[in-house]
Amino acid sequence: THEFTSMDVADRVGQAVIDTYRDATGTRLPVDLDDPTVRLEAYLYDDRFTLAIDLTGDSLHKRPYRVCEHDAPLRSTLAYSMLRIADYEPAGRLIDPMAGSATLPIEAAMTAGERVPRPDLDPMFEALPEYDGERFRRLRADHDAGADAPALDIEARDRREKWRRCARVNCEAAGVSDAVEIVAADAREASIDADCVVTNLPFGIRVSDDLRKLYTEFYDRLLEGDVDRLVALTTAPDLLPFEPTDRYVDRLADAFRRAYLTETGTYVVPPHVAAAVDDARARVGAEFADEPDADLRTRVIPAFYRHAAGFH
Repeated sequence: THEFTSMDVADRVGQAVIDTYRDATGTRLPVDLDDPTVRLEAYLYDDRFTLAIDLTGDSLHKRPYRVCEHDAPLRSTLAYSMLRIADYEPAGRLIDPMAGSATLPIEAAMTAGERVPRPDLDPMFEALPEYDGERFRRLRADHDAGADAPALDIEARDRREKWRRCARVNCEAAGVSDAVEIVAADAREASIDADCVVTNLPFGIRVSDDLRKLYTEFYDRLLEGDVDRLVALTTAPDLLPFEPTDRYVDRLADAFRRAYLTETGTYVVPPHVAAAVDDARARVGAEFADEPDADLRTRVIPAFYRHAAGFH
């Protein structure tokens, strides 16, 4: 904890940027907090301070295919990360047994087809001194997404017709209707055979049934089926009695590297990023060595990404 607030940090950082620019150029920077040309983000965690430039602009999770929204929607960027953790490959069979509005299956199909997730987004790359906006937009427009996409085996399951209709609408909006099969199935009863099962498990507003009964019956179907990998988002991991494995943090590290390469468009992880990921793996392993039941969603995953990003 600190004796100052985030507003104090913002004030000091903003003044430092203005003073430094004025000392270097003799000109005072104009400030527009409502519509800034360059947005800076300052992070302070314990004694580690990081200053970053926002090159994204509007949030990446606002996918244009999300025409029909679920009552408790999963962010598309989180869905993409879950697929990375699961090591999803287009040649494999993927099932989301509680798909809702089909965010996870759609993200899988879009990734397999190399589709641009936000074709409407104009990133804030203008903050970079040699950015060629026209060239970026031309390359994006010329990108032939899905031209060589393999045949996919993706199922979006849900027991409620309301959400299956919603899933069909979103699949059509995303242009992946041929790649995702919408299936009427109850996760408590339907058998599951897949290379990957990736799902956002119901909780809170999403479920009126007894949560323990739902998780137990779903767990039984997993054990009876043939499933290689499971990634499930839940606020109640104790109700899904899988033993944690040492491979989890390794998969998280690999997902972080892949996400970095995807975002930067490069093929080699820089040494400083690789070192940060290795450091994060070691720190998280040590931090939770005596807490095997630590909540993955609220504690382990945030801790890993905090360390990997250098905010420790």
